[in-house]
Amino acid sequence: MRELQVIEEPEQAIAALEPMRARILAELGRPGTATGVAAAIGASRQKVNYHLRQLEEVLEDYADLLEGIDD
Repeated sequence: MRELQVIEEPEQAIAALEPMRARILAELGRPGTATGVAAAIGASRQKVNYHLRQLEEVLEDYADLLEGIDD
């Protein structure tokens, strides 16, 4: 079971709550690849990779979670 992490900074919340990024974050609860996440949310792998990079920049505390996604 993953540890609950709280988003405290407004810019982090804005980034995480963007609809596409929120769907990506929801998919990160299970192991997978960017291709698998893309298929699950109906988006291209390139679009998922773009949003993962954006999330990684803003959500530094979540970098270990985001790094677990393979391209």
